[in-house]
Amino acid sequence: MANFNFISIPQLRQCLESDYTELQACLKAKAWKAVHVLSGSIVEAVLIDALRGMGEDESELDSMELARLIGLAQEKGILDGEAVDLSTVIRKYRNLIHPGRVKRLEKVVDGSGAVIAAQVVEIITSQVAKKKQQTYGYTAEQLLERLRGGSSALPLVTLLLGDTHKAEVERLLIDVLPIAYFEAINDPHSPPGEDSHLIVCYRTIFDATDDDVRTKVAKNLFKIYKNKPEATVVIYEDNFFRGSDLAYLSESERQFIKAHFLPRVNNTSLERLLDNIGGIGPFLDTEEAYSLALTLALAATGEDKELAKRARSAVLREYPKMTTDGRVEIRGYFEGLGAVDILKELDVHEAIINCSTKNEAE
Repeated sequence: MANFNFISIPQLRQCLESDYTELQACLKAKAWKAVHVLSGSIVEAVLIDALRGMGEDESELDSMELARLIGLAQEKGILDGEAVDLSTVIRKYRNLIHPGRVKRLEKVVDGSGAVIAAQVVEIITSQVAKKKQQTYGYTAEQLLERLRGGSSALPLVTLLLGDTHKAEVERLLIDVLPIAYFEAINDPHSPPGEDSHLIVCYRTIFDATDDDVRTKVAKNLFKIYKNKPEATVVIYEDNFFRGSDLAYLSESERQFIKAHFLPRVNNTSLERLLDNIGGIGPFLDTEEAYSLALTLALAATGEDKELAKRARSAVLREYPKMTTDGRVEIRGYFEGLGAVDILKELDVHEAIINCSTKNEAE
């Protein structure tokens, strides 16, 4: 079965997938002329897409005859000789719907020709996909397909990012992975754990890519906060936001997101949102640091041992990243609680911070 995940333009890929589905239906219905026309149309679109950016005048590609497109694809090493020879069955597919009598009657379509035409789609699609991967790299859809292979595929995909266009990594993080996540949570038949696996993939790839991509992804997240319904914002915030993402936003954008996120972090929601706090320390003012410290301190000294352990780790992780005033507020709060153990660990962090500051000054 042909797979069009190598097509980087979403609208074109969706159109080809729709045409291919219709092609399969026409095969079953023995609608041979329709099979022939759809096969030619699909091959033509695939070749035009493959030839863009390969030195050809793009303004001429859309009006080029299929025979010429096939010839160019062979010259560029996209198609081999066998594929070119087989494609003769579809070269005059446009004549089947030509209004002129002579054109319409010069070619007869039967079942065997239609089946071969459908097979040409499979062959050419496969060869174009292979060539495009060699020259362009992986598309976002191809990376998603690899990721769906399970957790063992994730390290391999992060290595493949170096051979992937930034635009495809952006699409993977901005569109493809989030859409796949929403489909997973709304589909009762999706594999168990697929939604959480996709979130792990998102965060791992975000952390593995460069700052230019991270900035574009973070800016897109801000647009979601600003423009989408509250229910959508909450889902994105719970699953795709981390405090460290604020580094890629302007101060006004940070304030906007913090105004939504921080009030949601309370004793009831902390267990669910604890990971989302990661990296938020440098972006908290004194009041925000104190409020968050209060919530974390209550959890760190509470009866839920597992949550207390995670909250304590969060305090120690974020403390060195906070402003001087924020650190003072946190220390003062834990002193008031008499949390000696945590204070000792904060003292160690403070000593390291002071030493580092002194060295930088010298």
